[in-house]
Amino acid sequence: MFDFDNLPLDLPPGIVKSRSPLDVRNRYIDCDKVRFDNGRPRKIGGWASMTSDGLGAPGRGICQWVDLDGAPLIAFGTYEAVYVWHDDTLEDITPAGFVAGNLDAVDYSTGWGEGGWGEGPWSGAGFSTVGPGNPLTWTLAPYGEDLLVMPRWGGLYIWDRSAAPGVATAVTNAPTVGLGCFVTENSRHPVVFGADGDGVLIKWASQETTTTWTATATNSAGDKRCDDGSTVIGHTTANGGDLLLTGGSAHFMRYIGRPLAFGITKVGDNCGLISPHGAVSLNATAYWMGHEGFYTFDGTVRRLDCDLNDYVFSRLLKAERFKICAGVNTQYGEIWWHYPTIESGHKENAEYITYNTRLNCWYNGTMGRSAWSEDHDVSPYPVSVDSDGNILIQEVGVDAGSDAMAYHLTTGEIDMVDGKLFSQVRQIIPDFQSISGDHAISLITRNYPQDPSPRTRGPYLINGTTRKRSVRVRSNSFRLHQSGDGLGASFVGGLMRLMIKDRGERA
Repeated sequence: MFDFDNLPLDLPPGIVKSRSPLDVRNRYIDCDKVRFDNGRPRKIGGWASMTSDGLGAPGRGICQWVDLDGAPLIAFGTYEAVYVWHDDTLEDITPAGFVAGNLDAVDYSTGWGEGGWGEGPWSGAGFSTVGPGNPLTWTLAPYGEDLLVMPRWGGLYIWDRSAAPGVATAVTNAPTVGLGCFVTENSRHPVVFGADGDGVLIKWASQETTTTWTATATNSAGDKRCDDGSTVIGHTTANGGDLLLTGGSAHFMRYIGRPLAFGITKVGDNCGLISPHGAVSLNATAYWMGHEGFYTFDGTVRRLDCDLNDYVFSRLLKAERFKICAGVNTQYGEIWWHYPTIESGHKENAEYITYNTRLNCWYNGTMGRSAWSEDHDVSPYPVSVDSDGNILIQEVGVDAGSDAMAYHLTTGEIDMVDGKLFSQVRQIIPDFQSISGDHAISLITRNYPQDPSPRTRGPYLINGTTRKRSVRVRSNSFRLHQSGDGLGASFVGGLMRLMIKDRGERA
């Protein structure tokens, strides 16, 4: 007989949901508000309010930058306004005459592709100022200490930091309508994509200007269409250039100097972007959420293997996909996507999926965030907006503001010899790099993979003074469930062990 006195739970990082019960033996299968760091699980950081002034609506765009004196600036867009936080004040900089767009998706049913994956009319022309039924989003692009502002299907505006307080004003000579804007990092060209109602037309102003958009022999302004019949959904930086993502393809834009200024090359098919804020960049590599999977580009487009893929896309509220927002947490090398689900009962983002670029693993959980900033020198922490428009600083403490932040983590089936033996667990021996507060551990037992009536033993209290917990559980296999819901409760996992004996073959 096999005799296992000491079973270390040395499980690979990440959550696996897309396999059968036997396929997820000795893996983690579920979590909420837990990440993996250095191969071990730990509770994510909490959050706190950044300011008592909220936006009054969900965020539909966010960015951070600094002015010439190094003072922090953060811009936020909603479906009805755009704001800049500066000098500890939240200022409304909404352009005069701006008409609010859609809070939620609306089916106008006015033409082929309208409101669908391609978003615009089949011809690629004739955009409406209120958009084809999708929620209104903003692109916010720092230009020095100033800010370029563009509501989707609207015009290009600029907010002058030196003239604050004041609203954003129209940029002279810029395209009258577009889908988004950005400023090239190295050459400092303002760029508008979806310019003049053409979903794949890219226009850029002359270098270091915002008002020179007509090409001449003495400037570097110009335009070029992406080699694809779809519509540009969004943009991010990558590999020393800019990545333009349509509803179905990826296009790399790089500065090549005069007379052409920029070259735009298609680099991928069947890898389109799902939402205007669904792409981000970390360490010169782009990551984005597509319509059926997740992708990356570091010179080559690749689809990322994801054990949560079916779980996310089968539950995604696709009608509200334009609300999906991506964000970066540089400290842990993470890419986050917040998305709306069918089960949530509402139309705003309710859950998240996270890709850990260092460990090449995925995890997920519940959190309602409508906008999430990429990390920046402005703040050592990510800044987010929740579904009610509250502005939050993430990764602060271990609680959800003044409330406890509950978490849980569950393993898949743990057995001794591929399910051949019954075993008896005699002790749980916890091991944590750090632990605060009280936590609970339960054992969920099954004698067969498809057992319809698993039994739960516990919960057993675990805290910083716990040396061991004596238990008496006999089963063919079991799952371990760890949770905590108290104020100040947190942990960084170590190598937990089980004292276990085999009890013979199953009947």
